[in-house]
Amino acid sequence: MQNNLIANLEKRVKITWLILLFSLAILLFLIPLGIVFSWQIVIYFFIATAGLNFLFSWFIKENKFIKLSLWLWPISEVWLITLIIYYTGGFASVFSFLYLIPITTLAILFSLQAGLGIAIFSSFAYLGLTTLELYGVIPHVSKIGAEILARPNNLYIAFSVILNRVLIFFVVAYLGGFLSSRQKEIDKMKTDFISIASHQLRTPTTSIRLFVEMLRSETKDKLSDKHREYLDNINHSAGEIFQLVDDFLDISRIESGKLAVKPELVQLEDIIQSVINDTISLAKFKKCQVIFKKPKEKFSPVLVDKILIKQVINNLIVNAIRYSPGDKKCNVFIFLTEKNAQEYLITIKDNGIGIPEEDQKNIFEKFFRADNAVKLETEGAGLGLYIAKVIIEIIGGKIWFDSIMNQGSVFYITIPKKQGKK
Repeated sequence: MQNNLIANLEKRVKITWLILLFSLAILLFLIPLGIVFSWQIVIYFFIATAGLNFLFSWFIKENKFIKLSLWLWPISEVWLITLIIYYTGGFASVFSFLYLIPITTLAILFSLQAGLGIAIFSSFAYLGLTTLELYGVIPHVSKIGAEILARPNNLYIAFSVILNRVLIFFVVAYLGGFLSSRQKEIDKMKTDFISIASHQLRTPTTSIRLFVEMLRSETKDKLSDKHREYLDNINHSAGEIFQLVDDFLDISRIESGKLAVKPELVQLEDIIQSVINDTISLAKFKKCQVIFKKPKEKFSPVLVDKILIKQVINNLIVNAIRYSPGDKKCNVFIFLTEKNAQEYLITIKDNGIGIPEEDQKNIFEKFFRADNAVKLETEGAGLGLYIAKVIIEIIGGKIWFDSIMNQGSVFYITIPKKQGKK
């Protein structure tokens, strides 16, 4: 799934930075010993590798060339590693371990096949370089390995070292692939359990809500205000459980790649108004006013999954209401505008508690909740914004926000104009 691919590539960015800094420290340590050919090699290697990391980080952030990055990135790294090996001893270089960076990350984060693919490519690059060096086609430029080349049986010794290292490449690829497959099995078991448990919880929760409605309708003239409040609280709590069950089911579908997308022509104004109507009871409960600033004329319908886009808008409006301040009037404003010729923009603005600056980078992560949100509302799983982000990315839009502590937040989502007829 594209979303999982992006997440794994983001992990790879972090891992590569750590290994790059570690490798740079080793290179700088070895320069005075004469093992590294020159300072220039260290500088060029660092700049080139850092440049690659910045370039592919930008691709990932902008959601561009994702599938191309999966292979172009490690292949580029292999060529750079081959270059540094040439200048640090060739066949005798201790830096052949750097090949394990792309091999391990691809095998663990993606698949055994990906790890083996880059292991084969690394082996060809390493064998090609060392063979050309051993047969004198290209010069040996480092002090390391010079004494081996001077021996009568130099080829036998050199190729023994080379083949041992190539064997390590494939062993590491298989180990990484094994770890990856085991992790996927564990994730599948976890996802299946969540799915089964969520389905089992859904039925009794639905029954509770149904019986509450029956009690309301059959005893509406006999209930005191206190009893009505009790029923409202029961219905509200059952609704919270029902929403949590739906979130867990969505997580299960997302992680298993089974989230069905069924595009249809929908009117965004109608979807927004429908969500507002659905959240009336919550808004009354929180004494919050929800105001929809509609466009003067209805926009053209868009081709999008009605259920999914409604869920995104619902998550954002519910959050805006739930995290409203208790000491001042709660207002939630919703705007629908035309961002440009390709996209519509939905803006949801509140005057709630806001998001602390230190928590903003994590706000779309699964199960994450800001500290001030937990203090205000102890209930919640931290799934709503994660699900919203995944859905918006699936339909080709974007989601982002601005927030100031104790002043409120503004969330923005763009919806591509995939259809343009009223």
